[in-house]
Amino acid sequence: MREQNIVIKPFKFTNLLSIEGKLEENKHGELKASMYIQEEDAKEYLELGLKDLWVEVLLLEENKEEEILFCGLLTQLNIYYENTLCKMDIELKTGSYLMDLEIHTRTFQSGGLLYKNLLEVCKDRYDDSNFIMTVGTGESINKFILQYKETDWSFIKRLASHFESVLFPEYKVKGSRYYFGVPNYSKEYEFIEKTYSIKKDFKEYGEKTGKGLKGVFEKDYTYYIVKSREVYRLADIFKVMGNKLYISKIETIFDGSELYHMYYMKSKNGFKVPKDYSINLLGASLEANITNVKSDVVQIEVLEDENKGKCGARWFPYSTVYSTPDGTGWYSMPEINDRVRLYMPTEDEAQAYVISSTHLEVKEENKNKDIGDNRRVNPDYKSIMNKQGKEVLFTPNTLLITNNKGMSIEIVDEEGIKIISDKAITIKAKEDITIASATKEIEILAPNNINMTQEDNNLRLENNSYTQGAKVEVN
Repeated sequence: MREQNIVIKPFKFTNLLSIEGKLEENKHGELKASMYIQEEDAKEYLELGLKDLWVEVLLLEENKEEEILFCGLLTQLNIYYENTLCKMDIELKTGSYLMDLEIHTRTFQSGGLLYKNLLEVCKDRYDDSNFIMTVGTGESINKFILQYKETDWSFIKRLASHFESVLFPEYKVKGSRYYFGVPNYSKEYEFIEKTYSIKKDFKEYGEKTGKGLKGVFEKDYTYYIVKSREVYRLADIFKVMGNKLYISKIETIFDGSELYHMYYMKSKNGFKVPKDYSINLLGASLEANITNVKSDVVQIEVLEDENKGKCGARWFPYSTVYSTPDGTGWYSMPEINDRVRLYMPTEDEAQAYVISSTHLEVKEENKNKDIGDNRRVNPDYKSIMNKQGKEVLFTPNTLLITNNKGMSIEIVDEEGIKIISDKAITIKAKEDITIASATKEIEILAPNNINMTQEDNNLRLENNSYTQGAKVEVN
């Protein structure tokens, strides 16, 4: 393709100096070009560089329709003045690049969500965004999936790895578009090149199989490399010695006023990748509110979740202090609206569970009341309390059990035991009840009367002493 048949819209150039392009699976496509321009156009082009500008690189050939070689977002524009000449360098990237700029945190809790639903949530943030799924169509996630401090591109690439597949950026139209999986092009080309090279990538094979990838062989990482002036697409299919090979990488160069393309081809099996994980998930902890509780599991709403209302619900295990298979242990479930944390012990979010939270400041309306006073001020105090105010408090010299409404049992090292109640106290036993003092008195006080009964025998103290029984002995 000769120089005069290359057009770069919306720019005009007097002399094209160089073009370098690169397209590859799982990566953003990019193209760099250097050219001389008219000096009077420099200011206009600089102003264009301040906007979100989509640039098309077109190939024109006699008696043929124009062909888009690359359509990308302008990411760099530099202008240099060299005496009487004005030189401009530009860099373009595929629209997929826009999906790799901001990090997001989203939960996808319902196992009934489809992979397509997840891709649509990510797509909605970008203009002219779309995707074509060649893997995972109609598949449910069937597990908890978390996008945590991760760009949409990285996240979607990780989702594709669930099917041992990859992403292909769209590079001929405007917008953040991509293929989820290897494109299914129907046309196949005959391999007629006489000059080519073969490369076997043992490192790629070793790295992928080392991460647990099955069903691939060394031959799948054998590349046929061809230099050609003909224009083909990423993932186009060639028949080579009876085998189907797919273009996995394209390097475009401008050499001696001619545009050449270096095509790297491999088997479809060579696109397979091991399941990918986000290292950000390892040890991650997200604050959440309890929305539902049953048995030993909870449902939650993650506070920083950008996907609230769309994520569905999932029952997460709730971590306890101590538990054994025979039922021995500590059972204390949180209440609805309690603040907890969703914890990822590994980089696989499917292993996530809910744990207790850090202490929150006591609400103003609870301060200076019996409930929620200064229990969290002194680290020597250990307290267990539910939202109804029932509490067990341990201090260095006291054990207190109280409802914080007038009833308590208090054990004080220096003083003894106090049982206080604003209502009745009942003590019952099937066998003996013994009340004894080894060295001191037993004192029973009542403002109205004291009454003791044993079958037909009765002793009642009410101003005077009354005794009743089948036989009464007085000494």
